[in-house]
Formats: sequence, structure tokens, C-alpha cells
Amino acid sequence: MSQENGTAEALDVLRHRDPAWMPNLVARIATRMPTREPGRHDLLRIVLEFCGEDPPASDGFLLAFMDFGGRPRWRAAFDALIPRMLEVVGAGSIFANTWQWPQFLHERADRRVLLDRCLARLQQGGSAKEMEGSSRCTRSPT
Repeated sequence: MSQENGTAEALDVLRHRDPAWMPNLVARIATRMPTREPGRHDLLRIVLEFCGEDPPASDGFLLAFMDFGGRPRWRAAFDALIPRMLEVVGAGSIFANTWQWPQFLHERADRRVLLDRCLARLQQGGSAKEMEGSSRCTRSPT
């Protein structure tokens, strides 16, 4: 059984369960999403399906969401994630490799929050790619 087939079956089973415990399940899955392997789109699909208007802010979830092109899945409640997206180690590399995220963040985020969080991330240091992406988010898109 492929990862995707297993995900479809898991989603089908979960859709027929009591929704009262879904927030707990979503939080547990998001907490366990790996940060060094953001390609776990099976876990991402489950979290996105059941998080509703309360998205998790774990590093693994955020990196998977950004790496998998989460912009089309963005909901208004996800705006609360923007400060964490700018802080999480690994996000700068994603920002450096795509123009869409920095542009999207400039459209959605408060400019002061964007600058404060990016500058704080730059002060922490990291790989050249990480710093390039965080720096890119401080500049207005052209």
C-alpha cells in the first residue's frame, strides 16, 4: 500500500469518527511531524483535513505546509501562523527557493511583524540559504 493510498483510507476512517477528539489527534500528529523530512505529505493532509480554524504551529507542520505549497490551502485563521513561519529554522531556505512565499507574506502580514521576525531570525544566524530567504522577506516585492 502506498503512502497516498494509506492516507486516503485513514482520512475516510477519521471522517466517520467522533469529531470531539480530532483537535487532540491533530495536535499530536503535528507535534510528531519531522522537521528534517518535510516531505511527509500524508501527515500534512490529515492535519489540514481536521485542524479546521485552529492550525498547529509546530515546526514540522509549518515546514511541511510551506514546502508543499500551502498557499492554496491557506485559511484566514492561518494568519496567526505568520510570526512562527518567519521564526522556524528551515523556513528561510524555503523562502530563498521560491518567490511566492515572500510575496504572499508581504500581502498577508503586518509589515512591522514581518520585519521584526525576519530580523530576529537573521540575528540567530544559520546557513547562507536560510539567511538569504529571511533577508528576502524583509524587502518589498518588486
